[in-house]
Amino acid sequence: MADANMAERLYMRGMGYSHPEEKLFCHEGEIIRAETIKHYPPETKANPAWLYNRRPDKWRNRVEVKEEVTISQIPWEELKEITRQSVEKSLQKHQEFIEGRYARLGIQRDYSSD
Repeated sequence: MADANMAERLYMRGMGYSHPEEKLFCHEGEIIRAETIKHYPPETKANPAWLYNRRPDKWRNRVEVKEEVTISQIPWEELKEITRQSVEKSLQKHQEFIEGRYARLGIQRDYSSD
């Protein structure tokens, strides 16, 4: 029952709706009651929610990608070599960074003690 009520309210918000309403006004100390019709325009955010749930085959807010992934084990020696190369490259990039900083600061580095 609750789901049906919510679906009805969502539908009404998406399409727009009107309902009778009583307004109270104060005029020269006197309270005046007026019967009016309250209008609610269609709510644009309600429309996608309705369509996503009612017609997911045609309306989606995401794209599903189906891909097969094959996982294979890397031999230990190959893994050690990949790690060694990665560490070596990182050290080289770090050294280039430090040398660039020294150059920008005008510092001469003495490599004779290395």
